[in-house]
Formats: sequence, structure tokens, C-alpha cells
Amino acid sequence: MAMLSVKQFGGIAPKIPARYLPDNNAQTAVNVGSLNTSLQPLQTVGSTVHTLTKVGVPQTIYRFGQDTQSDSLYWFHWTQDVDVARSQIPGDASEWTFYTGDGAPKATYNSLALSGANYPSVSRPLGLPAPSLPASASADTFTADDYPAEVFLTSAHVSQLSTTYGILISTTTDDAAEYTTITLTGTITAASVVSAINAVLSADVTATPDEGGVLIETVATGASAKLFVKFQTGTTYNTEGTFTYDATPNLSATGTSDSSPYLILLDSEIGSISSGDKIYLASNSGVVINNIAVSSTHTAATFAPWLTSRMSGQLVATAYGSCVIITPGTQGSGANGSIEYKRTVGSTVRYSTKETGSESAAPARLFVTQSNVDDVEDSYLYINVNGVVDYLFVPDPSYVSYLTQLATYGLTVQLYGSVSPVAVVQTNSLGTGSSLQLRGGSFPSEAVYSLQSAEGYADQDETPETRVYTYTWVNKESGFEFESAPAAPSNEVAVVSGQSVTLSGLASVPGGDYVVTHRRIYRSVTGTYLYVGEIEASQAVFTDNVDPEDLGEELLSLTWAEPPATLKGLTNLPNGIMAGFTGRDVYMCDPYHPHAWPVEYINSIDYPIVGLGRMDTTLAVLTTGTPYFIQGSHPDSMAVVKSDIEQACVSKRSIVSMGGVVIYASPDGLIALALSGSKNLTDTMFTHDQWQTFVPSSIHGYHQDGKYIGFYDTGSAQGGFMYDLQSGQFILHSLYAEAGYTDIQRDELFLAFDDRTVKKWLDGSFLSYTWKSKKFTLPQIMSFACAQLEAETYPVTMKVYADGSLIHTQTVANRNPFRLPAVAGRDWEVQLEGSSEVFSMAVAQSMSEIAGG
Repeated sequence: MAMLSVKQFGGIAPKIPARYLPDNNAQTAVNVGSLNTSLQPLQTVGSTVHTLTKVGVPQTIYRFGQDTQSDSLYWFHWTQDVDVARSQIPGDASEWTFYTGDGAPKATYNSLALSGANYPSVSRPLGLPAPSLPASASADTFTADDYPAEVFLTSAHVSQLSTTYGILISTTTDDAAEYTTITLTGTITAASVVSAINAVLSADVTATPDEGGVLIETVATGASAKLFVKFQTGTTYNTEGTFTYDATPNLSATGTSDSSPYLILLDSEIGSISSGDKIYLASNSGVVINNIAVSSTHTAATFAPWLTSRMSGQLVATAYGSCVIITPGTQGSGANGSIEYKRTVGSTVRYSTKETGSESAAPARLFVTQSNVDDVEDSYLYINVNGVVDYLFVPDPSYVSYLTQLATYGLTVQLYGSVSPVAVVQTNSLGTGSSLQLRGGSFPSEAVYSLQSAEGYADQDETPETRVYTYTWVNKESGFEFESAPAAPSNEVAVVSGQSVTLSGLASVPGGDYVVTHRRIYRSVTGTYLYVGEIEASQAVFTDNVDPEDLGEELLSLTWAEPPATLKGLTNLPNGIMAGFTGRDVYMCDPYHPHAWPVEYINSIDYPIVGLGRMDTTLAVLTTGTPYFIQGSHPDSMAVVKSDIEQACVSKRSIVSMGGVVIYASPDGLIALALSGSKNLTDTMFTHDQWQTFVPSSIHGYHQDGKYIGFYDTGSAQGGFMYDLQSGQFILHSLYAEAGYTDIQRDELFLAFDDRTVKKWLDGSFLSYTWKSKKFTLPQIMSFACAQLEAETYPVTMKVYADGSLIHTQTVANRNPFRLPAVAGRDWEVQLEGSSEVFSMAVAQSMSEIAGG
């Protein structure tokens, strides 16, 4: 038993012989609206939403006013192939729109485009030419202003003045003999200082009060004017004068042929002594103090006399600051001498120390305390080491530790104690020839002055700067600024500080449709043009008196150019970039400057360019040979990559960017360019010759709902086709339009016809479709007895063919099976015609097979 059944209805693939087609594919699929599902009719276009006004067959339509939801407003249209791109200008409230293909590239916006009957009614050239003439620069006559020398005494300066010293002023030199003394009396204020100066030196200087201070200016002006103002703020030591000794300190010592011991009791030990502690002190000659108990706590000042009173001159205890130093008396001296100290608490020795002499010679040695340092603060210390004299200034305040600086004078300094340290200062040399003297004293004092000086000057510098000027055209119109490339550089002009420059000989504004509202002036001193100012376009002369520090931003348009007149294929890319082409060259505008097309952004391709498409941030370049990809985020760093498929584009109007791919007509089929892999979409459907029957060069295409909608004109026939990108199915339709526009915002495809009407795609009544199945070839000749058709509504015409001959035509009125004539055959085909949705069709040898599905 055998049954032919189709439950999904696909498109055509003429390249595949009819008997080898998949079961759901068709030999004929005309005006079918859906693919690989039920068989649905295609809708025709809707009623007219707008009638275009320009005479001729429309080739391009574009709905302007995209922020307005409307079918009839506002249709730009042309009778030639034009590419349109809406601006990416930030904050654009005028819907600036740019287009190529209608002569030179153009720009328009709402109030221009809609000002007449035929939209766009008025436009501007996209870009401005550079001014045709350089500016003529001339330095204006200049007389330098002379200025006096000025000294400003602040309020802080005024507070330092005194009636003792007054103010010294000279208008010649800083020589003492040239100063005039201004005597100050009474309470010193800025006003009293002004009066005192003017009373004495009004012929040479003028003084005026200024913000609590005093401004002093010379009567003379220019570079020869001089002013020196000084006042005494105190005194300092004159180290060139005679040193005067003070009474204290006056310390001296000489070295000895052998050394005697000395023992230092630190403040930490003295502070540890408690009542009842026993002290032991001995020399090499015997015990001096034998475990005598103390009756109270001590400091160096009390402990030294306590010890001395008990040693009967055998040893000597002296307080130095917070320390006690024990030296030999009648005992303990000499190289073999020794001094030993112990302190016991009960039977425990808590502290023990011993010092001995030596056989070597001893240095000159001094014990210096904080009181000695206090005596010499804010003065000088006289230092005599072995007859070599130096002086050390001792600041106020200073501490014993400051004496460590004596190491630079051939001395060794050791510090002992913590509360009030003592410094042991001794010569590095030994023996009786060594000597050391430290004395306090001072040098005579001299006045300390605060000196303020100034010179007068003139505006003119000795070295003038050399300037070059240029200027640009600017069109400030409807919220956007077009700026041209600059004019050729002006002549060089030498200018001194404060001198102005006049620019003349500026070119007249360009004629034609160009609009220029302003001129923008720039000047260069070191090779970079900086903004000077802006004038109305009608102003032919400009005077530059701008100071260097007030110059503005750098000239951006140095390399800009207006797009070439032959530019076409205008395409928007992300990041404010537009692209176009002419010949083999791809041009790009400067980002967010749609009027600026620098020549350094040009990329050249090895084949003439047919058109452009886009996918994400990639520009697809379709040529008469190999396609290319141009990739990058900025025109100055684009990479040109050859595509992975070698298929020429034969129709610019066939190029459609959709679903992340760019689709176009080639000689061999419909090509899909993609970064992930390109392919011929119709390679398995059409041979080269079959595809050529559509005349690929005539194809123009659009997209809607994931489908490529194409139209063709063979010269003798017009029609269309639809390729479903998702299912990969291809069908033909009987509609033909001259132009189309996909409104992405509204998800509508609008078509324009030769009668200049604009209608919506798939917005009308259902068309009558024709769908013819594959050729079902059976293993042997057999006949079929019955058939069934399930549809949404009826009637539907079903034609059955056996071995190429029509054997039965049935106007199917319902889903009931119907009988077929008793005809045998091996090749069977079924054709459906109608405008109702069909869910399935079946041809069987018996009713039971039909019933069994």
C-alpha cells in the first residue's frame, strides 16, 4: 500500500530535479506567505498611504520625521538610487539627515526639508570648502607704553617698620650712599608711611595706600627706572668684627702625662638611692667611705656635698647637672690610681662601678653642663683646641646634646645622664701639650634689612614673535556647526607683546547652495593653530589683540575636507561614523562631524565598489570582485580584511543589512556576508543559469520580519521573491514594486510603485497562491483511489498529475475524502491553488489509508 502526504509546505529549489526534492519542497511556490509550516497565502499590499509628488518612477523612498508615528508623513523620494543616513549628532533636535546619489552629497533638516512640496524641498551641501584665499596679516602701528618701577609693602611689612630705623629709598643703585632715610614717628600705619615718603621724595617717587599696604612707584618710567626700598628688621652678628668674651662660661684644661681616673654616677643611680642604703667608696690607697648608710634620698646637688663631706679631700665629688663626677683628691690619682663605688641594700650589692687610670697620657678634658650651654645661647662659643681657634654659634634654645657638633673641631664629646645631661669634652690629642678652652662671647651686631627692588619696563620685548594666521568657514544652523578646513597660511608677521595684527584680504563666502554664517580665526606661533576669535561671515577685516594666555582650543579641522562630489552609498556606522564610496575608495567622516571627510581616512580596495552594508561595527564593502570587511572603532585605525567568499555584487540596490549579515545579489545567487562565515544562500536552489533568469543586476531588496524581500525586472517580466533567513526557503510572488523602505521603529515595510503610490507590504487581501509538490516517483506503476485536503476554509483547488498529465481537478469544498479516477502511473504530482490556509494534503490507494493518516 502507498500514500502521498504533505504536512509542511516548503519553497522551491529548481536546481534539484523534481523527483529528488525533499517531500515538503515544491516545484512551484508562488504567493506563498509562510514556509515550512502550513500552506498560507501571501497578502497583497494595502491601500495607498501616500502619493509621491515628483514626476517619474520612484527609485528611493525614505520616511522623514521618524519621531512622528505616521504612514503618510513625511516621504522623501527620488527617481534615482539614493542612500540616506540620519545624523548621530549629540542633542540633534532638528533631525539632520544626509544623503548621497542626488548629485553631490547633501544635508537637510526639518524646517528645510519640509519647506516645499517635494520632499526634501531644500538641502545644503554636506560640508564646506576651505576658503580660497589666505589672509593677509599686517602688524598694526605700535608705541610701547612705559611703566614705572613699583614696590609694594604689604600690611605685614608695615607692621615690621619702627621709628628707630625708618625706611631707606633709592632710585639709582643699592649703594648705601644713594639711599635717602625716611624717618617715621608716632604710631606707624600705612597712611603715616605714605605721608612720610611723599613729604621727602615726592619729586622721585609717589606713595599711595593699597589694601592695608603701601604702593611705592617711581616718577620715572621705562626700563631705566629703578627703585630700591629697604627697612631694618633687626640685627645680626658681624663675624668680621672683634670678638668680645663673656664672663661665663670660661672653661679650660690641659692634658697630662698620665691619666687619672674619674667616675661618673648617673642620675639613674642617684635617683635609686633610698634611706638606709649603704655607700662604699675607695681608692687604690684604701677605703674612703666604708658602707656608710644614707639617711634620705638625693639628687646630684645634695649627693655630691654629702660624699665630699665624708671623704676629707681624699676624693672629690662634684655635681654636673644631674650627674655626680668623682675625681682624685689626695688619693687615686695617676696611671695606677683607681676609684671604686658600691651601693648595697642590706647585704645585696645593687650598684657597683670602678674606674682606673692608665699608663698612657691623658687628653685635655672639660665637663660641660646645661647651665654652661644656657650662658652662651643666642651667642657664640669660643673654641681653642691646641691653639687653633674656632667659633660656634649656639642658637636659643640649645641643649647639651648640641655640643656633639664640637666633634668637627678635633674633639670627642660624650653625653651622660638624662634629666640634665653633662658632656665630657676632650681633645683627641694626648699629653701635656694638649689644651682646650671653651668660652662664651659674641661678635658686634649689624643691621638686618628687608630689601625690595624693581625696575620699570616697556611693552615692547626685544625679541618679537613670528605669527601665521588662517581661518575657516563656519555654518551655525539649527543646532549644528559645520566648520571647513582652513585656508592656506597667511604671510608671516613679526609681533611684539601688546601689538595688534589686522587680517584682511579674506575670501568671499562660497556661492551656490553653501551657507556660511561665520569666519573662525586661528593663529600659529609654534606650529599649532589656536583659536583667536569668531566674526560674522560678512565681516571682511579682523583685528587680533588677544594675549597668548587667552587663546582657545587647537584647530580641529586642519585635515578635514568636504566629501567628494561623486560620493555615494552613504551608510551609518556606530560611534558617530558615516561611510561612503567613490570608485575603489571608501571614505569615512570624522566621528560626529558628518561634514568632515579627511583624506587620511580613505581605504582603497582592489576592485570598483558597488555598494556598502554594515554588521555591528563592521563595514561590508561589496565590489565587482571580492567583498571586503573594514573593521574598527575609529576611522584612523581601521583594518581592511578580505572576505571569505569571492562573489561580486551585481546590483547596489540588492544590498540589505539584516540579522547581523549583509545580503546581496551576485552572478551565482543570493550571498550572505557574515563575520562568522559567508555563503551563497541559494547555492542549493539555483544553478548559475537558473539564477540569471531573474537578471540579478535588476534586483533590489528590502527586509521585513527576518525575510529578504526581492524584486526583479527581466525586461519582459517583473516579479518578486522572498527568502526566509530562518528556514532557508525561497518562494516567488507576483508583486512588483519600484522602491521600498523598512521602518524599523514601526516594524513596517513600505513599497513605492510606478504610479507613485506608497503602500504597506502584507497589508491587503490574500493573494491566490500556486503550490506544486515535488515529483513523487514510485517503485512501480500504480494508481491512487482517493485524496483528502485539510484547510482552514474552502474551497481550494487540487490538481493531480500522473506521469506529467493532469488526471483530475477537484474543487475541494470540505475535509471529506474524495475519489480519484482509476489512472495508473509512476510519477505523481499535486498542485494546490487558492487563498485559504492548508494544513495537509494526502493521496492514497484506499479510504482506510486516508483514515489512518
